[in-house]
Amino acid sequence: MLIREFYPRGLCDDEYITLFNAGTALCNLKNWSVTDGEGTVAIMRDCWVSPGMSISMSFNSTSFSAVFDNRPAIALDDEAGPASVVAGTFRLGDLGDAISLVAPGGSVVDSACYGRPGDTPQLWLGDPIPAPKQGEVLRRVRNGLGYHDTDRCADWTPFREFRYGYTDMPGLQVEVEPGHLTAFTSPDSSLAVLMDGVRRAQQSVRLCAYEASSAELCVSLLEALSRGVIVQLLVDGAPAGGLSEDEILFLSVLTRSGADVRVLSGNASNDIIQHVYHLHAKYGIFDSLEVVVLSENFVESAFPTDQMRGNRGWGALVSNQKLADYLVRLFESDSRITRPDVRAWRLDTRFDEAAVLPTPQETIRSARVIEPLRSSSPATVSVHISPDCSDSEPFICGFLSESKSVVGEQFQSDLVWSTRWSNDTCTSPLVTAITASVRNGSATRILFDSSWFNLERNTATCEYLRAETASVGEASEFRMMDLEGPVGLLHNKGFVIDERLSVVSSNNWVFASFARNRELALVIDSFEVASFFSNAFSIDWLGDESPPVADAGEDFEVRLGDRVVLNGSSSTDDHVIASWSWDAYSDGSVDGSAPRLEFIALKPGKHRAVLTVEDPWGNRDTDVVSFTVLPSYSEPAGSFLEKHIGWLLGAAAAIGSLAGVHLARKINHGISD
Repeated sequence: MLIREFYPRGLCDDEYITLFNAGTALCNLKNWSVTDGEGTVAIMRDCWVSPGMSISMSFNSTSFSAVFDNRPAIALDDEAGPASVVAGTFRLGDLGDAISLVAPGGSVVDSACYGRPGDTPQLWLGDPIPAPKQGEVLRRVRNGLGYHDTDRCADWTPFREFRYGYTDMPGLQVEVEPGHLTAFTSPDSSLAVLMDGVRRAQQSVRLCAYEASSAELCVSLLEALSRGVIVQLLVDGAPAGGLSEDEILFLSVLTRSGADVRVLSGNASNDIIQHVYHLHAKYGIFDSLEVVVLSENFVESAFPTDQMRGNRGWGALVSNQKLADYLVRLFESDSRITRPDVRAWRLDTRFDEAAVLPTPQETIRSARVIEPLRSSSPATVSVHISPDCSDSEPFICGFLSESKSVVGEQFQSDLVWSTRWSNDTCTSPLVTAITASVRNGSATRILFDSSWFNLERNTATCEYLRAETASVGEASEFRMMDLEGPVGLLHNKGFVIDERLSVVSSNNWVFASFARNRELALVIDSFEVASFFSNAFSIDWLGDESPPVADAGEDFEVRLGDRVVLNGSSSTDDHVIASWSWDAYSDGSVDGSAPRLEFIALKPGKHRAVLTVEDPWGNRDTDVVSFTVLPSYSEPAGSFLEKHIGWLLGAAAAIGSLAGVHLARKINHGISD
């Protein structure tokens, strides 16, 4: 038997201890005891523990049940239970203490000590475990199906942090059929993919994110509520910088309309332990059948109506029952209202009963640089949640260190990490893994965000990687993102490894992202999907210096009073044309901003129309088309305006948007008007 974990710094007299059967035989804990030298808890009746199983004893079963959603096997606040304090006062010290597990014959079979323990218990060797923080659970490091047991501090210093009410969900791997996976990018199609998922839902929509404020998404969720769909949201209650006004409106409008909106927040100062540090995962579940996992929060910049400009992010929509069931369990665990750190938004002081959602933005440009991919081949998808799947190191380290090629994008990185258990610092294990793989021949290209708030930290990582791989990494390169293109913020945390594995993730390259935060990542094993994301990466990596080719069409003739049609739709670009601009009479004014421009020919003579087209990177090209306005068939050229002046004035009044002198020149029906 081992002491597997213990909780010495509770807020509500809710300490607990968990024992683990590391043997091969069924064990009866009757007449076993736990002592801290000042008090002893003894188990007085039969209490059986199977091999590989654990059993918890809690001093406050109500608190334990609320955070873990199950009762402890031994409740010390239950006088009829199998165990009780039989000697002294058993309370673990905040600053330090020692625990011993004693067999019926009186021999100590296991022990642990932390902080300033006073006397070192039997069996313990070396320094004590560092004193825990408020609300922190001390737990042994896993060793396969068991736990390390050398009676030293190293047995108790896992990479991840355990907080009161923690989850411990293993990863999951599923097989996805052809056509059941859609890979996409932001800003190109993120809004369309998410909205389609909401529209298809007939029973339920569950969304989890660090931040949520998209007006377009809110309207879609309101429509789902109106058709009887259950809508549930879980967001972080204290994101960096606090909740924005738009998010407060978003959450309040949905709550008032019947959505079940909850926030995760709390800290030790108000006697609430948050079971994860930040709720940073971004995912959705539709009808418990489809899931969407993203690098992006549900905000306007990540889900823009302008599909050419916004945050760069990656996402995947997967239709798979097992994966959906897994994420439903995660969502329900994190959002369980019995948790002290989960609060209904309606009960939050920031809830606004009178909130009115801002008017959603109109679509500016519907064209995309990158079209989404619907899979045509099978894929294997594994899901990794943090911190659960990063017990000994960041889960991604193994993939990176063994890679032969990597392309990827990273929003935020820290070169130097400080772990929970030491004041010493170390180089990021992710950077170490990449450096090692490059020295072993891996061809690696990584792009880092260069926004002002990430510039210093990301530059440090980028320059370190360049320096460490300069002599061996000719095929590798590390860059800061050029933000002159359509991407305003490189918010992505995605990678393609060995042209086969695609990582769609919310994990930044910082310690908290893997060790403390709730994060979510999909690893997709598919050459087809890897090719899609590799191409998306190349667009950001290479940028675009090639101008589009403007094509204003062939020269033509019309009669006075006829309709003139200028058509630039044959213009081309290696990616996509972002804008058209027509100067119908080459006088320096903009008369239309669509591929086609139509107006009435009211000015006789030969004219030159200038078309300017621009791609999302600001590259431009122009073309000129000449058109000649001939006299009408029935009038001498000089009498047309005089005879039809009444019709012209009537047209000006009907149109209402053009003054007389402009009307004499043109009538423009372009999109911009």
